Amino acid sequence: MTKNLLKGIPAGFVPERFIYVFSLNCLRGLKMAESRNVLVTGGAGFIGSHVAEELQKRGHNVRVFDNFVGGKQNLKYFDGIEVVEGDCCKKDDCANALKGMDSVFHLA
Repeated sequence: MTKNLLKGIPAGFVPERFIYVFSLNCLRGLKMAESRNVLVTGGAGFIGSHVAEELQKRGHNVRVFDNFVGGKQNLKYFDGIEVVEGDCCKKDDCANALKGMDSVFHLA
């Protein structure tokens, strides 16, 4: 599935690490000291917003990428999180969201 999502996106836009999170417990043991710029796809959803919040608490620069079908209410209390609206099924939207990112938490 990841290969299909990234097909046609220039190599310079694709972070080396894609991280799939199934629960917040996955974050507790995760070592990401070297990763500072993190994209959270589906970051406006319930789980994605909590992942984004936890990553920000750990000192990472967080960018949320979402189509906001479910709204933006989960992000309204966060300061300093960059928000990019787009569709992860569209190559140009993905390329734009991936620029400058070191890691991706794919929750969309």
